[in-house]
Amino acid sequence: MKTDVKPILNFEELLETLRNFKSQLFDDLIIDRTKNGRIEISGFLPINRIDEFSKVELINEMDILKEKFNQLVNMSNDFKVFVLSAGVDYFLCMEDGGCSIAVCSEILGKFYIYYH
Repeated sequence: MKTDVKPILNFEELLETLRNFKSQLFDDLIIDRTKNGRIEISGFLPINRIDEFSKVELINEMDILKEKFNQLVNMSNDFKVFVLSAGVDYFLCMEDGGCSIAVCSEILGKFYIYYH
């Protein structure tokens, strides 16, 4: 997973999208808002074979995902305030035949592994 965030996003558009409970793609992140108001960030593993990742490597990939999103959040004070008030959950996914499968997540600060 790449760790650099390209500053090409229109934050006003992103905030409007999230306020309307729609999702937006930024670089390789999917930013979404759930019905309960929380922000969901989905990123993708660089390899689509879960057996090639240990639990430690999944945690490291999750840390990279979180750092990338934090870089994005720090680009706009309005977006930062919105995100902090909503709360954030993170999902690492892999592609499987055109669909995404969540491999692990961090929800309300707790780490979960679904496939391993």
